[in-house]
Parts: sequence; C-alpha cells; structure tokens
Amino acid sequence: MALLLRNPRILCSTIPKSFVKTLHKSTTDGVATDTIAEFTDDLMLKKQLRWEILLQEKKKTSGRGDSSSLKEVTAFINLIKRTTERSLSQVSFVSVDFEKLDEKHIDHLVLSACLDKNTEFVDKFVDQCVDGNKVVGENTMLTVCEYFSTHRNNRNSLIKLIDLCKVNNRLVYDQNCEFKHFKARHFWEKGNSDEALTLLGEALEQVRGFNTPVLTSVLSTYRFIVKDTVDNKSEAILVRLIRAATLLQTRLNESSILIYLWKVCFQSTWFSNQVVADQLFSDHSEIRIDAAQRRGFMTYNALCIGEVDMVHRLIHAFLKFEMRQECKLVLELLFEYQYAHKNLQACSEILKTTLELDIYLDDTYSQKLIHLLTGGKFTNTKPKKDVTPKFTFKF
Repeated sequence: MALLLRNPRILCSTIPKSFVKTLHKSTTDGVATDTIAEFTDDLMLKKQLRWEILLQEKKKTSGRGDSSSLKEVTAFINLIKRTTERSLSQVSFVSVDFEKLDEKHIDHLVLSACLDKNTEFVDKFVDQCVDGNKVVGENTMLTVCEYFSTHRNNRNSLIKLIDLCKVNNRLVYDQNCEFKHFKARHFWEKGNSDEALTLLGEALEQVRGFNTPVLTSVLSTYRFIVKDTVDNKSEAILVRLIRAATLLQTRLNESSILIYLWKVCFQSTWFSNQVVADQLFSDHSEIRIDAAQRRGFMTYNALCIGEVDMVHRLIHAFLKFEMRQECKLVLELLFEYQYAHKNLQACSEILKTTLELDIYLDDTYSQKLIHLLTGGKFTNTKPKKDVTPKFTFKF
C-alpha cells in the first residue's frame, strides 16, 4: 500500500484551527494517567520556596524565636542572593548551626542549597546530623536523598543519611520503602544497572496498590531510567530493562513501565529502537490498547514537530493487527496536516488509502481535496435554505 510522502519540519503555529479542533474532539481519556504523572513530576522538580515568606514568618514569631537563628538564616540568604550571578566555585561557605534552627528553617536552607548545588553545605548538614544523631524531617530527608541520588560522588552521604533515618525515624523509613528508589537512582548513575533495577522492582512491589507520592517517585525513577537507557545506554542494558519491565507486568500487573518503554522506543530516531518498539507492540496487548487510546495525542504531537514518518509507522502498526477503525482519527489528522501545507498528492493518497481500507471519512475531506485541486478556497459553510416570504392578508 502506498502511503504518503514525507514533508519538511514546521512549527506548531502552522497547523490550522480545524486540525486542533479535530484532535480536541476525538482524543480519548486514555492519556489522563500518563499526563498527570508527568505533570506531577515536573511540579515536584520545579518546586521552590521563597525566602521572603520565610523571613515574614520568622518576623511574626520573633518574640518566641531566637534572634541569633534569624541572623544566621538572613546571612545565608543574603550570601545566596549576592552570589547568584557568579559561578558556584566563587561561593564562600557559611557555617550554620543547625541546632539553633527548627525543622521548617532547616527545610528551607537545605532545599535552597540543593537547588543551588551547594554540595559543601549539604554535606555539612548530613555530617552534623550523623555526629549529633539528629532526627531528620521527612521533607528534608526526601530533598537531600533526591539531591544525592543524582550526584555520583556522594554515595557515602546518601547511605549515612538513610541509615540515620532507619535508626531515628523508622516510620518515615518504612513509609518511603526504605528509600530504595533513591538508592536505585544512585546505583544507576554509578553504572550498576542490575542492582538499580533490582532495588526499583522491590520498591514498586512494596508501594503497589497505594496511590501515594512514594509510588509517583518510584515510577518517576523508572521513567528516568527508561529514557536514559534508550538515549544513552547499550542494547544489552535495553534488553535487561525490557526483561525487568516484562517481569513487573507479569508479577505485579504493572504495565505502565512497559508502555512507557514502548513509547520512548517508538519515538526514537534510531532504527534499532524502532525495531524494539515494533516487537513490544506485537508481544503485549496492553501496549496496543494504550496506543489506541492515545492515538490522537501521539499523532498531534508528532505532526507538531513535522514527524510525518512517525505517524506512518503508527498507522502501519495498527494495520498489522487489523485495527482499521483506530486508523481513522490518525488519517483525519494527517489529512488536515497535509491540507494545511497544500500537499495535493499526499491528500489524494490519504483518501485513496481510506477507500482501500474501507474506512469512511466525512464528505468534508473530499470537498477539501476538490478545492485543493481547483485552487479554490475551502469554506466549511452550509448552504442557506430558501426562505419563502410570509404574507399576512387582511380582509
């Protein structure tokens, strides 16, 4: 079957309103789960606390607090503000006595240090906590673990902090599945993929069935590993990841990792990854169901960046399993895209394909093709009905 010539990449702004309306009208609710998960990840990563709020809160409670702690907090804030325009190597270290600060102030300081990648400050905080056997709050614990898990040279600080939490705050330790997903991220960064996948599998098994921030964090770590594997790792590691994702689907009935793995491989520009995506699509019905639900969203995103070839591959994947009705929306969006670029040949091929596949499209598409052929401008207006004038007779 002949299908459609490729077109150059364009900006999203060139896509007509009718194309967007078609997507909005036809896209199903299948994209909700993955979209919410990605939005939550972005929200957690971009969370920033404002120092002005901290100072205002501290001023309101200054009668109960220690003025020396306020001065230390203010000094550290001013240092950060003064040095934001310089490189991190130029930032001088300020010693802060954490014993004089309450948990909220420590959370603010540690979060700011992590956002500014002030490893020296975070290391000092961990050392003081370990030396003084100090209980660490859950927010601070999660912030520091997130920071250390992405830095290869700070494994000792990460392990020391987790061990301290295990002894002094067992409830937080257990609720966060022993922080295995943070350990897994760190092992992955160090190159120990087997240990990382094992720990992640254990963490997911502990939190499955509970819609908690911990589950979101575990799945976020999985998505990072999948993306990093497809983009940067070897095919051997990709095979291990596929095996691990398949095992999760079999043992825990957790197919989201496998679906995301297919999505990343399918969108890859590497032919070897596209072959892997075809194989996953053939082997797992869960992937086919999700792709059918997300077909409008995937098609729209692909066409926004000019990836017509990706749309062709999606159509071929559906046709391989006789999913003709699933192709209808994809073909409609593709026609709108080619019509916006006045590609007469591509539009003709699309309508010809629909006839061959016995897929019915609205007459509007035939009219658009005729207007494109004759060089006229298509206006989707209904002809006005003849209105017979009414007369009132007076006798």
